[in-house]
Amino acid sequence: MKYSLVLFLFVSFCCLDSVSAQQTNGEFRRGDCLVDGHIDMADAVHLIDFLFNSTGPLDCPDACDANDDAVHDVGDLIVIVNSVTGFATLPAPGTTCGFDPTDDALFCDVPCDPPIDPVTSPDHSIEVSLENDQGTSVTMAVTMDTPDPLLAFTFGICHDSNQLSVLSVTEAIDFSQNLPDFSEVTLLSDGVTVAVLMSALNALLFPAGSGLELFDIEYQVDPLNPATSSICPCDILGPGVPLPLQLVSQTGTSILPSAICYDPIIVDPAFFTRGDCNGDGGFNVADAVYLLGYLFVSPTVLPCEDASDINDDGGLDISDPVNFLAYLFAGGAPPAVPNQISGCGADPTTNDPLGCDGGTCP
Repeated sequence: MKYSLVLFLFVSFCCLDSVSAQQTNGEFRRGDCLVDGHIDMADAVHLIDFLFNSTGPLDCPDACDANDDAVHDVGDLIVIVNSVTGFATLPAPGTTCGFDPTDDALFCDVPCDPPIDPVTSPDHSIEVSLENDQGTSVTMAVTMDTPDPLLAFTFGICHDSNQLSVLSVTEAIDFSQNLPDFSEVTLLSDGVTVAVLMSALNALLFPAGSGLELFDIEYQVDPLNPATSSICPCDILGPGVPLPLQLVSQTGTSILPSAICYDPIIVDPAFFTRGDCNGDGGFNVADAVYLLGYLFVSPTVLPCEDASDINDDGGLDISDPVNFLAYLFAGGAPPAVPNQISGCGADPTTNDPLGCDGGTCP
């Protein structure tokens, strides 16, 4: 799910003048157009306004020369967006205060102060909530509340990689109905990052609203590692630098939304022993007879379907009692784990339709 920066290139043919007046060459952070100590989508929005909407001079022209070519143009915009999403590295001095190593006509005569952190807004939020629980997988809905139309937004969704892994991310209705010029969704071992810039000209807005449905994220649950885990909006993930938890309003204001977690996900897998088909705790010919009766004589109830799936192929058929009888009387291979040898355990195959409601394990 990626809307390429190629969409920005159509404006690269515009004739854009560089700043030419030489002034005091002070310290700055590359890409920090707003001079607030952060390099984020608010800087991209600010540069777009400067390039195409005649918003006046830049406070620190050197900072907005993101690719250090002594010209302000769409190339700087692309570098800022790619650096925010973690797919580009800013030229020196990078994200820390420093002097321009390039002798050019650009300057910066404002202080390179410590970062200014916004206060969390109680009126804006990114929320994770449970949409569907399939047992070995769960689908979470990512929604947003914002009273302000937005030019851009970024966030991460964090999870415990020992408990969960992302299977898929799909666009939900409100996002799919308001597609941006650029979006980047990145799947990581411990979460998902989302970066959105609505328009290369600040001409599109993501609408204000409550409970706006952005994405559905499906997670695989590890049944062999039962525990409690939370899924939270966050600002600690990224393929390069961490992606901020940020909304950028129509006026270019950076907003820190409240993060609302889904807490907890409780993983409680069924434990059983494969081969105990009749649920009496034993492993003998009675189990094979019981399974044959289920398959061919009468619709008896299996206490635990997984326990009767002797070969763990995800189905119940004649091969299961045949394999079990071969194990009991002809030196055949034992049932797939968890079996009488390994002891009680959860099904390592999590994507089959079989379940276990009545295993004899504690």
